[in-house]
Amino acid sequence: MSKINPIYILIFFTAIALLMMYKSSQMQDKISTQAQKNALTMQKGKSVAALQKSWGDQHDIKADIDKILSISALKRKLKSSSLKDGIYNIKLDSLKSRELDILTAKILNENIEIDSIKYRRNADKNVSVEMEFVL
Repeated sequence: MSKINPIYILIFFTAIALLMMYKSSQMQDKISTQAQKNALTMQKGKSVAALQKSWGDQHDIKADIDKILSISALKRKLKSSSLKDGIYNIKLDSLKSRELDILTAKILNENIEIDSIKYRRNADKNVSVEMEFVL
């Protein structure tokens, strides 16, 4: 039998070492890419959780609506408000254009789910409003 040349063994182990370094660098790239994806997913998850918290609490939503309705220009015009089966109904009567602008701007700038809005013109400058909010 012939002996194996030590140079062949050295070349074999060198090739194996180079292959291992190549595969290791590939794996590190995959790990760093996945870590970036995980960080992005965590950031999106935190924003979704914050949105769920701001949209999810019925008492906070009702308190926000009541706070808007407690504005002195609107407080006098509120005819009725009722809560039934997770729907909060409000009725305002004889709103002038300035008061309607205030109401619309405040309601639309809050995290409130509006089910329906009904406007009814009473006179040239007066409007009655019925709103339903989902709690």
